[in-house]
Amino acid sequence: ETTFVEHRFHQRVDAALRRVRQILHSTRNPTYAANVPHRFDDKYSMTEILVKLGIASIVQTLGALGFTDEHAHKLREWSTTRSISLRFSANESCSFVRECKREVDSDRAETRCDFGFLSTKVM
Repeated sequence: ETTFVEHRFHQRVDAALRRVRQILHSTRNPTYAANVPHRFDDKYSMTEILVKLGIASIVQTLGALGFTDEHAHKLREWSTTRSISLRFSANESCSFVRECKREVDSDRAETRCDFGFLSTKVM
């Protein structure tokens, strides 16, 4: 069972705000919506934007997984008569590619191995 812990939520939002401020420098000052003067209707606009952003994120992720317009059409068709859930599974594997050793005359020794996005450097 997952429970909402308000203190933990605020810690995470505060950390995100610090990071966003660092990225945006002094041109913007992001803060909690509750701390900014606004009209009542602004809450609905913000909610609409965030929901659209969430949906766009999901659609983008599904596209990266190979989801096509044909799949979307089929889901819309099914949704007229029943509730739909998506279930994903993934497999991960690892295999040894090669080993390389080199000796170079120097005052300092350095070994570097690059495998895709992983990099190791030993001095």
